[in-house]
Amino acid sequence: MAVGFITGRIGADRTSKILDFCFEEAKREDKKPIYILVPEKFTYEMEKGLSEKLEDEKNIDPNFRIRVVSFSTLSKIVFTNVGGLKERRLTTSARSLLTFKAMDMVSKDLITFKSDDFKMGFVNNIMDMIIEFKQNDFSVSDVFSLTENVKNESLKFKMQDLYNIYKSYENLIEKKYFDTEDTLNIFAQKLDDFESIKGATIFVDEYMDFTPAQYLVIEKLIYFSKNIYFSLLTDFKNLHSKMNMFLRSNSTILNIKNICEKYNIPLLENISLSNESYYNSKDLSFLEKNIGTFSPKPYSKDSENIRILKFKNIYDEVSFIAEEISKLVKIKGYRYNDITLCMRSLDEYSYIIERVFDDYNIDYFLDEKISIMENPIVILILSILDMKDKNYSYDSVFRYLKSGLTGVSDEDIFLLENYVIANGIKGNRWFDESWDKSIVHSIEEESDDEKLVKINEIKNIVITPIKNLHDKLKGRNTVKDICKYLYEFTLEIGLFDRINNLVMNFQNEGNLYKAKEYSQVWGSFTAVLDEMVEFMGEEKIAYSKFINLIKTELENIELGIVPPSKDEVFITTVDRMKKPSTKIAFVLGVNDGNFPKNIVDNDLISENEKESLKTMGFNFSNNNLLKTTDEQFLSYKTFSIAKEKLYITFPISDLEGKSLLVSRFVKKIKFIFGNLEVVSIDYLKDFSIMDIFETFSKERLYQILVSNIEALNSNKLSENDKFNFREIIDFLIEDKDYKYKIEILKDKLNYKKETENIKDYTSFLYESGNVSISKLENFMRCPFSYFISYGLRAKEREVYDFSPADYGTYCHKIFDDFFKGVFENNIDWNTIDREFIQREVEKLTKKMSEKSNFILESSPKYKYFSTITQKNIVESIEIMAEQVRRGNFVPTGFETAFGDESIKPITYTLKNGKEIKLAGKIDRIDVFKGENFDFLRIIDYKSSKRDIDLNQVYAGLQLQLFVYMNAILSSNKERYKPAGLFYSDFTTNFVGFETYSKMLDMNDESYHSEKLKKNKLTGFVIKDMELLKNLDRTLDADNLTSEILPIKLKSKGQEIGASTLGLTTDEFEIVNEFVLNKTKDICEEIYAGNIDIKPFRYKNKKPCDYCKYKSICRFDIKHNKYNNIKNLLTKDRPNEIFELMNLENKEKRGEK
Repeated sequence: MAVGFITGRIGADRTSKILDFCFEEAKREDKKPIYILVPEKFTYEMEKGLSEKLEDEKNIDPNFRIRVVSFSTLSKIVFTNVGGLKERRLTTSARSLLTFKAMDMVSKDLITFKSDDFKMGFVNNIMDMIIEFKQNDFSVSDVFSLTENVKNESLKFKMQDLYNIYKSYENLIEKKYFDTEDTLNIFAQKLDDFESIKGATIFVDEYMDFTPAQYLVIEKLIYFSKNIYFSLLTDFKNLHSKMNMFLRSNSTILNIKNICEKYNIPLLENISLSNESYYNSKDLSFLEKNIGTFSPKPYSKDSENIRILKFKNIYDEVSFIAEEISKLVKIKGYRYNDITLCMRSLDEYSYIIERVFDDYNIDYFLDEKISIMENPIVILILSILDMKDKNYSYDSVFRYLKSGLTGVSDEDIFLLENYVIANGIKGNRWFDESWDKSIVHSIEEESDDEKLVKINEIKNIVITPIKNLHDKLKGRNTVKDICKYLYEFTLEIGLFDRINNLVMNFQNEGNLYKAKEYSQVWGSFTAVLDEMVEFMGEEKIAYSKFINLIKTELENIELGIVPPSKDEVFITTVDRMKKPSTKIAFVLGVNDGNFPKNIVDNDLISENEKESLKTMGFNFSNNNLLKTTDEQFLSYKTFSIAKEKLYITFPISDLEGKSLLVSRFVKKIKFIFGNLEVVSIDYLKDFSIMDIFETFSKERLYQILVSNIEALNSNKLSENDKFNFREIIDFLIEDKDYKYKIEILKDKLNYKKETENIKDYTSFLYESGNVSISKLENFMRCPFSYFISYGLRAKEREVYDFSPADYGTYCHKIFDDFFKGVFENNIDWNTIDREFIQREVEKLTKKMSEKSNFILESSPKYKYFSTITQKNIVESIEIMAEQVRRGNFVPTGFETAFGDESIKPITYTLKNGKEIKLAGKIDRIDVFKGENFDFLRIIDYKSSKRDIDLNQVYAGLQLQLFVYMNAILSSNKERYKPAGLFYSDFTTNFVGFETYSKMLDMNDESYHSEKLKKNKLTGFVIKDMELLKNLDRTLDADNLTSEILPIKLKSKGQEIGASTLGLTTDEFEIVNEFVLNKTKDICEEIYAGNIDIKPFRYKNKKPCDYCKYKSICRFDIKHNKYNNIKNLLTKDRPNEIFELMNLENKEKRGEK
């Protein structure tokens, strides 16, 4: 009976030494077993190592004595032989379930932890706390004692809650179940009766330390064994130091020595193994000796096998590593199995590694525990439960549908999704017998969508099984019933068969990872249902609580997948890294916060609280000191694992562009190796011609070409670079997958980011020839935007919302119907007051709300908005009515369309023979009937402030009012004359006050006057004194400034003031003729195929700021130009713009 230690630093082959001892012992006549005790996760590696040793003929085990075991498997052997464990051992998910139940049972007694906290994550925190109690051998009575003696009130309440939960948990499992820690206690007791262990030889490997519960077993193993050897990663120095990076191993040695002293068991001579033979590179060997010390020594020579590389981001980092691995394998002769990638966390790297390594056809194994929460099977299950809980919200329903496991095609899902978004479908509307609203909805349209029948068919297929399930779930059900209904639902939608088909497809494609994952997830889901039925089956449970419960259960499940292939790059995290054959190591993400990792105190009992409890004699095995030394140890292990080459890499920013700092270990390594420099790698530039053919993936080559288009066009490349790019093009064009891409890319050489002319397609794209004025203005805003909108007819997805455009259309409709009613009923404007306006607006809004697709009646939110909008409309109409009353112009035309039989369209024949008809709709026409002529005032409603700007008229951006006036005048040239062109802003501008006292001083008349000034019509009048006084009858010698129009008189009302905004009759004729010519010129450009990316720019205004197509055109100031609009209205030359217009008019008429 003796205890020995086998120690050594990284690279010392302790496992091989253990196996050699095993075979020496196996050759003896003794038939007692030889146990190799390792953690569960290392049993596979140990058995593989044992098998490889057995291939050597000198290694024999004639009596099959050698057995690889973990605590779990050894306990099963003991219980099988001596009995004593009738209770069932709990799985992690079952333990979580019972923790949840224990918390729920005492929820009313809890002070610190409220039932609202019983969600995913928190239950696991409580479970971890119970595990920590048991690992540290704290009984329920111990925790109660703590509760009684703690002085700090906050900690006292917390410990009281934990005591209540712990006690409840223990009552639940008493005489029924055992968890891992309880099993260890019984295991230790039953070892007394297990004869095979007495005189056995035991080797313990891959442990750093043990929990108090495990020490109970270790103590018995030491006592009963013939000899027991502990293999520990340590240099066997400074055993009592608290800041030693081998603190865990050293503490284990001291604890085992104490056990030996307790039983007077002798210690064998320590076997300290050297790691000199491990390293093939002297600089790596030197690094291992110094990286973990506080005062490292500098290396006397240059390092040739360590590289420190920095990259712009994670993607560049991984891409370079993929190329380097390809070089190492294809050129240097290494195998994938020789290479290890390690990092702090796989979460931020795994998906990039998968994508990049697949491009390079690199075989790899991701050593990660896969959470099942993002697996489509679990997404489908949780979504179907969330639907009912979240009132069939868009997210819950389409998360279910987009799981890919419902049997509904993607095309049908997208069709249904568009309809649901457009009509705001949620809640009970999903269960309507049929949907009758159109995808396209507006105030003026009620058209049936031709796809509506199809949409209803899809809806019924989707909702029928959901309705069947949720009908069963009505009321308060038992856990057993809910589990049963949920499983029946999966059968109804054919989920099991669909998963089987997926697994077979994955296997046929060679994707064994996915095949295994989907198989395990389905098995885990059904196992969770079984456990829930077993532990809580007959309990009635609130639906929301059941959802939290099953989410907690599923969250605890992680999938471990054994690598299906031998020759693979091993990708792991620093805390799971165990690969002694690593010749080349890539350490990724060596940034501050990763190496070393920041210590965060997230335990329910904080570090300070643990220190407080320690004074009462309760020691927790896990503390911040251990976490700190663990970080030292993990960093040491990470930078020491490579035998031949070490690559240390880090990005300087994450994928969102946030800066990242370099780890202090980089500075330390640079100090050790004075010749080392941090090399910055530009992923898209740093390559040679040999790389093109030997290591680069085709996708990488294509990306290089794309990223260097600008450089190729600039002719700034060297001849060598040009040769390289020609070689890449010639290489890729031979590949069928890239040939088409390269042809497109070659067209972009000498690319100026200009669009091609589409003249040959205009007759097809713009076939009708009917053009509105707003379309022409949109073309002048940006030809490319016009092409996308009216040529390709691209539309944003219809969303169930009351947009600013909907608001404008709604108000237009109310104004139109109101004014039309006044006119048709011959109501005197002088009799119209606010009460009348309110009454009429209420009638009109009520009439509109009766439409089936009227959004403002769909919810309390929109009803409130409707009330506010109605008040604003009343305010606007009251102002408009006053504007009418103050003049002699009477509204007679409303939403007047031109382009039909009543008012003929403006027509052209273009150069290509295309017939063009200009059409439009005039919001309002006011008429003053004179003796010989009828004078017309055109008004266009706008939802924002707008005024006529002749610079924009000249540029073709403001043609609407002039074209409208021209169309009406042309319908009766002998009778009609222009009086004014105006915009009416129906977003009421309210009167502001500088101070409260000024508001009190203003009387009603002054307030009304100010309100009219704030909301006067904008635009141009025709500068004729007689007309002006008919436009506003209040103008006279005492009132020179109009409150309703942009008119100001002078000379006691006898002359028109300079600040009056308008045109003389001659100026109007010039502008009117110019505008008509401009509309024709624009039509010529449209049908000539101009789709230039050339938006206007005027006084810092650009249409790009609000353009919904900017993600398509990708306007780039380096390659594109603005259509800059000049300011021609200057004080020095106020008439220049009229001169230019007149000059162009003469040119059009053929005059010189």
